[in-house]
Amino acid sequence: SARPHVIALLASGIQHGLQVSTQTSTARCLRLITLMTLLFSVELQGGLANRLRALWSAHAFALRYQRPVLVIWPVCADLACPAASLFHLNSPLHLLQVHPARRADRWLLRLARWLLSSFRLGLNMPVIPGKPWADPPRFAPRWMPFQWIQTCAEFEDSTSIPAPFQPVPELQAVAMDRLASARAHGDWLIGIHVRRADHQLAMAHSQTAHFIQAMQTRLRDHPSTTFLLCTDDPAEVRRFERVFGDRLSWFPPACLPATSRSSSPWPNRSPGR
Repeated sequence: SARPHVIALLASGIQHGLQVSTQTSTARCLRLITLMTLLFSVELQGGLANRLRALWSAHAFALRYQRPVLVIWPVCADLACPAASLFHLNSPLHLLQVHPARRADRWLLRLARWLLSSFRLGLNMPVIPGKPWADPPRFAPRWMPFQWIQTCAEFEDSTSIPAPFQPVPELQAVAMDRLASARAHGDWLIGIHVRRADHQLAMAHSQTAHFIQAMQTRLRDHPSTTFLLCTDDPAEVRRFERVFGDRLSWFPPACLPATSRSSSPWPNRSPGR
Protein backbone atom coordinates (compact mmCIF):
# COMPACT_ATOMS: atom_id res chain seq x y z
CA SER A 1 0.00 0.00 0.00
CA ALA A 2 2.97 2.31 0.55
CA ARG A 3 4.51 1.72 -2.88
CA PRO A 4 2.22 4.00 -4.98
CA HIS A 5 2.62 6.75 -2.38
CA VAL A 6 6.42 6.64 -2.56
CA ILE A 7 6.43 6.45 -6.39
CA ALA A 8 4.23 9.55 -6.52
CA LEU A 9 6.67 11.38 -4.26
CA LEU A 10 9.61 10.37 -6.45
CA ALA A 11 7.76 11.76 -9.45
CA SER A 12 7.09 14.96 -7.49
CA GLY A 13 10.78 15.27 -6.70
CA ILE A 14 11.78 14.78 -10.35
CA GLN A 15 9.19 17.36 -11.43
CA HIS A 16 10.60 19.78 -8.83
CA GLY A 17 14.09 19.27 -10.26
CA LEU A 18 12.87 19.95 -13.80
CA GLN A 19 11.10 23.13 -12.68
CA VAL A 20 14.30 24.35 -11.06
CA SER A 21 16.24 23.69 -14.27
CA THR A 22 13.89 25.94 -16.25
CA GLN A 23 14.16 28.81 -13.76
CA THR A 24 17.87 28.96 -13.10
CA SER A 25 21.17 28.99 -14.88
CA THR A 26 22.85 25.69 -15.72
CA ALA A 27 25.46 26.11 -13.01
CA ARG A 28 22.87 26.84 -10.31
CA CYS A 29 20.70 23.99 -11.55
CA LEU A 30 23.56 21.51 -11.19
CA ARG A 31 24.36 22.81 -7.72
CA LEU A 32 20.75 22.51 -6.58
CA ILE A 33 20.40 19.01 -8.00
CA THR A 34 23.63 18.03 -6.25
CA LEU A 35 22.95 19.59 -2.87
CA MET A 36 19.16 19.51 -2.64
CA THR A 37 18.14 15.98 -3.41
CA LEU A 38 14.94 14.96 -5.15
CA LEU A 39 13.36 13.41 -2.08
CA PHE A 40 13.91 14.12 1.61
CA SER A 41 12.55 11.49 4.03
CA VAL A 42 12.22 11.87 7.79
CA GLU A 43 11.59 8.78 9.91
CA LEU A 44 10.13 9.92 13.23
CA GLN A 45 11.23 8.21 16.43
CA GLY A 46 10.39 8.36 20.12
CA GLY A 47 7.17 9.36 21.86
CA LEU A 48 4.60 11.98 20.93
CA ALA A 49 6.45 15.10 22.12
CA ASN A 50 9.67 14.13 20.36
CA ARG A 51 7.83 13.27 17.16
CA LEU A 52 6.00 16.58 17.12
CA ARG A 53 9.32 18.41 17.45
CA ALA A 54 10.72 16.57 14.46
CA LEU A 55 7.48 16.88 12.48
CA TRP A 56 7.48 20.66 12.98
CA SER A 57 11.08 20.76 11.75
CA ALA A 58 10.18 18.73 8.67
CA HIS A 59 7.35 21.17 7.94
CA ALA A 60 9.76 24.12 8.24
CA PHE A 61 12.27 22.33 6.01
CA ALA A 62 9.65 21.72 3.30
CA LEU A 63 8.53 25.35 3.32
CA ARG A 64 12.01 26.86 3.49
CA TYR A 65 13.58 24.79 0.72
CA GLN A 66 10.42 24.11 -1.33
CA ARG A 67 11.16 20.41 -1.43
CA PRO A 68 8.93 17.33 -1.36
CA VAL A 69 9.27 15.76 2.09
CA LEU A 70 8.09 12.31 3.12
CA VAL A 71 7.51 11.79 6.87
CA ILE A 72 7.46 8.21 8.15
CA TRP A 73 5.20 7.67 11.20
CA PRO A 74 5.96 4.25 12.79
CA VAL A 75 3.14 2.74 14.85
CA CYS A 76 5.22 0.89 17.44
CA ALA A 77 5.79 0.46 21.18
CA ASP A 78 7.03 4.04 21.56
CA LEU A 79 3.74 5.42 20.21
CA ALA A 80 1.19 2.78 19.30
CA CYS A 81 -1.44 4.94 17.62
CA PRO A 82 -1.79 6.51 14.17
CA ALA A 83 -1.19 10.20 13.70
CA ALA A 84 -4.75 10.78 12.46
CA SER A 85 -6.13 9.79 15.87
CA LEU A 86 -4.10 12.55 17.53
CA PHE A 87 -4.03 15.59 15.25
CA HIS A 88 -4.91 17.10 11.89
CA LEU A 89 -1.92 18.06 9.73
CA ASN A 90 -1.97 21.26 7.69
CA SER A 91 1.27 21.01 5.74
CA PRO A 92 2.72 20.13 2.33
CA LEU A 93 4.34 17.14 4.05
CA HIS A 94 3.43 13.65 2.90
CA LEU A 95 2.76 11.51 6.00
CA LEU A 96 3.17 7.75 5.60
CA GLN A 97 2.16 5.40 8.43
CA VAL A 98 4.07 2.11 8.82
CA HIS A 99 3.83 -0.80 11.25
CA PRO A 100 7.36 -2.12 11.94
CA ALA A 101 5.86 -5.16 13.70
CA ARG A 102 4.56 -6.32 10.33
CA ARG A 103 7.18 -8.18 8.33
CA ALA A 104 6.54 -6.36 5.03
CA ASP A 105 6.72 -2.90 6.62
CA ARG A 106 9.81 -3.83 8.64
CA TRP A 107 11.72 -4.99 5.56
CA LEU A 108 10.55 -1.97 3.57
CA LEU A 109 12.00 0.31 6.25
CA ARG A 110 15.30 -1.57 6.36
CA LEU A 111 15.65 -1.49 2.60
CA ALA A 112 14.78 2.22 2.39
CA ARG A 113 17.29 3.11 5.11
CA TRP A 114 20.01 1.22 3.30
CA LEU A 115 19.24 2.55 -0.18
CA LEU A 116 18.43 6.14 0.71
CA SER A 117 21.41 6.93 2.93
CA SER A 118 20.04 6.77 6.46
CA PHE A 119 21.41 9.32 8.92
CA ARG A 120 20.53 9.15 12.61
CA LEU A 121 20.48 12.50 14.37
CA GLY A 122 21.60 12.82 17.99
CA LEU A 123 19.02 12.99 20.74
CA ASN A 124 17.81 16.30 22.12
CA MET A 125 20.46 18.43 20.42
CA PRO A 126 19.53 22.12 20.33
CA VAL A 127 18.79 24.20 17.28
CA ILE A 128 20.27 27.70 17.19
CA PRO A 129 17.70 30.13 15.69
CA GLY A 130 18.85 31.28 12.29
CA LYS A 131 21.36 28.43 11.98
CA PRO A 132 19.39 25.37 10.85
CA TRP A 133 20.92 21.92 10.88
CA ALA A 134 19.35 21.12 7.57
CA ASP A 135 22.05 22.29 5.19
CA PRO A 136 21.59 19.28 2.88
CA PRO A 137 25.23 18.06 2.69
CA ARG A 138 25.07 17.54 6.44
CA PHE A 139 22.77 14.55 6.12
CA ALA A 140 24.24 12.60 3.22
CA PRO A 141 27.21 12.62 0.82
CA ARG A 142 26.67 14.97 -2.10
CA TRP A 143 26.65 12.12 -4.56
CA MET A 144 23.73 10.32 -2.89
CA PRO A 145 20.52 10.68 -4.91
CA PHE A 146 18.25 10.66 -1.85
CA GLN A 147 18.34 11.56 1.83
CA TRP A 148 16.73 9.71 4.70
CA ILE A 149 17.13 10.70 8.34
CA GLN A 150 15.92 9.14 11.58
CA THR A 151 15.27 11.63 14.35
CA CYS A 152 13.33 12.46 17.50
CA ALA A 153 14.71 16.00 17.66
CA GLU A 154 14.58 19.32 15.82
CA PHE A 155 16.76 19.55 12.73
CA GLU A 156 15.46 22.81 11.21
CA ASP A 157 14.71 26.13 12.90
CA SER A 158 10.91 26.41 13.14
CA THR A 159 10.63 29.24 15.68
CA SER A 160 9.04 31.64 13.17
CA ILE A 161 6.69 29.08 11.59
CA PRO A 162 3.30 28.21 13.13
CA ALA A 163 2.79 24.61 14.19
CA PRO A 164 1.34 22.54 11.32
CA PHE A 165 -0.77 20.29 13.56
CA GLN A 166 -4.03 20.78 15.42
CA PRO A 167 -5.28 18.28 18.05
CA VAL A 168 -8.38 16.35 17.09
CA PRO A 169 -11.47 17.95 18.72
CA GLU A 170 -12.00 15.15 21.24
CA LEU A 171 -8.46 15.40 22.64
CA GLN A 172 -8.47 19.20 22.59
CA ALA A 173 -11.70 19.28 24.60
CA VAL A 174 -10.24 16.98 27.27
CA ALA A 175 -7.04 19.02 27.44
CA MET A 176 -8.88 22.33 27.79
CA ASP A 177 -11.15 20.94 30.53
CA ARG A 178 -8.17 19.67 32.51
CA LEU A 179 -6.27 22.92 32.11
CA ALA A 180 -9.29 24.91 33.24
CA SER A 181 -9.61 22.71 36.32
CA ALA A 182 -5.94 23.10 37.19
CA ARG A 183 -5.93 26.87 36.60
CA ALA A 184 -8.94 27.52 38.81
CA HIS A 185 -6.98 27.48 42.06
CA GLY A 186 -4.13 29.92 41.53
CA ASP A 187 -2.81 32.89 39.58
CA TRP A 188 0.01 30.88 38.03
CA LEU A 189 0.07 27.30 36.75
CA ILE A 190 3.34 25.49 36.05
CA GLY A 191 3.51 22.08 34.39
CA ILE A 192 5.86 19.45 35.82
CA HIS A 193 6.82 16.40 33.75
CA VAL A 194 8.46 13.61 35.74
CA ARG A 195 9.22 10.63 33.51
CA ARG A 196 10.16 7.35 35.11
CA ALA A 197 9.24 3.71 34.26
CA ASP A 198 11.06 3.11 30.94
CA HIS A 199 13.53 6.03 30.99
CA GLN A 200 16.70 4.98 32.81
CA LEU A 201 18.56 8.19 31.94
CA ALA A 202 15.80 10.35 33.41
CA MET A 203 15.75 8.33 36.61
CA ALA A 204 19.50 8.66 36.98
CA HIS A 205 19.84 12.39 36.31
CA SER A 206 16.42 13.92 36.98
CA GLN A 207 15.84 13.33 40.67
CA THR A 208 12.55 14.11 42.39
CA ALA A 209 14.30 16.22 45.03
CA HIS A 210 15.46 18.64 42.34
CA PHE A 211 11.89 19.17 41.15
CA ILE A 212 10.64 19.73 44.69
CA GLN A 213 13.41 22.21 45.45
CA ALA A 214 12.65 24.25 42.32
CA MET A 215 8.91 24.21 43.07
CA GLN A 216 9.44 25.35 46.66
CA THR A 217 11.66 28.18 45.43
CA ARG A 218 8.89 29.23 43.05
CA LEU A 219 6.34 29.24 45.87
CA ARG A 220 8.54 31.46 48.02
CA ASP A 221 8.69 34.02 45.22
CA HIS A 222 5.11 33.55 43.95
CA PRO A 223 2.88 32.03 46.69
CA SER A 224 -0.19 31.86 44.41
CA THR A 225 1.45 29.33 42.08
CA THR A 226 -0.09 25.89 41.52
CA PHE A 227 1.37 22.90 39.67
CA LEU A 228 0.10 20.39 37.13
CA LEU A 229 2.00 17.11 37.48
CA CYS A 230 2.37 14.75 34.52
CA THR A 231 4.03 11.44 35.33
CA ASP A 232 3.89 7.73 34.54
CA ASP A 233 4.74 6.74 38.13
CA PRO A 234 2.04 6.77 40.86
CA ALA A 235 4.73 6.80 43.53
CA GLU A 236 5.83 10.22 42.29
CA VAL A 237 2.27 11.54 42.70
CA ARG A 238 2.34 10.52 46.37
CA ARG A 239 5.72 12.18 46.94
CA PHE A 240 4.59 15.49 45.46
CA GLU A 241 1.22 15.38 47.21
CA ARG A 242 2.90 15.00 50.61
CA VAL A 243 4.80 18.24 50.00
CA PHE A 244 2.36 20.39 48.01
CA GLY A 245 -1.10 19.06 48.89
CA ASP A 246 -3.91 20.96 47.16
CA ARG A 247 -1.44 23.06 45.19
CA LEU A 248 -0.90 20.00 43.01
CA SER A 249 -3.18 18.85 40.18
CA TRP A 250 -2.76 15.51 38.41
CA PHE A 251 -4.66 13.06 36.26
CA PRO A 252 -4.16 9.29 35.96
CA PRO A 253 -3.18 7.95 32.54
CA ALA A 254 -6.16 7.82 30.20
CA CYS A 255 -5.05 4.38 29.02
CA LEU A 256 -6.12 2.90 32.38
CA PRO A 257 -9.63 1.46 32.14
CA ALA A 258 -12.00 3.14 34.56
CA THR A 259 -12.88 -0.22 36.12
CA SER A 260 -9.24 -0.94 36.98
CA ARG A 261 -8.35 2.37 38.60
CA SER A 262 -9.74 1.31 41.97
CA SER A 263 -7.22 -1.55 42.06
CA SER A 264 -4.38 0.42 40.48
CA PRO A 265 -1.44 1.82 42.47
CA TRP A 266 -2.54 5.40 41.72
CA PRO A 267 -3.67 7.49 44.71
CA ASN A 268 -7.37 7.36 45.55
CA ARG A 269 -7.86 11.12 45.71
CA SER A 270 -9.99 12.47 42.89
CA PRO A 271 -7.78 13.49 39.98
CA GLY A 272 -7.46 17.14 39.18
CA ARG A 273 -7.75 18.77 42.59
